[in-house]
Amino acid sequence: MLVRLPAGVMAVCCWCLMSMPATLPAQEPEHATREPAVGWSASLARRFDGIALSPVTRGEVVRTHASYLREIERIRDSARAAGERDGPELDLRLAALRREEEAAFRAILPPEARARFDENLAEVEDAARTTSAAERRATARGVRRTRAGGPPPSR
Repeated sequence: MLVRLPAGVMAVCCWCLMSMPATLPAQEPEHATREPAVGWSASLARRFDGIALSPVTRGEVVRTHASYLREIERIRDSARAAGERDGPELDLRLAALRREEEAAFRAILPPEARARFDENLAEVEDAARTTSAAERRATARGVRRTRAGGPPPSR
């Protein structure tokens, strides 16, 4: 049976069909683990400030950073599982891993950009020295406090 619809109803139906995706999104298996999305973070932006990177080099930097972030999380998780608390030993292991990451970044960069990268790293490290490890951990968890220990001033 053929039913004739008014033009307005037909336009709405056509618009709805056209706005639907051509294919359904792929379903991930339940056992698949999701890794956090890693992109161009503020941390990377500070380290590569003033350095022109091609899209390919930028992608290489992001992939390298993601692999080191996974390794850092693995070390932290294994330390927690072993009952270790955050302390100087864990900080030393993570610092060594960060130095490896910096060396990997230097290897990716062309020689003329390495001096600027080293300058940026010195600035980042200087800024890190002015804050305590506890403040950095609190900031990483999203808790911000002033040096006096109180909440940050309201704006």
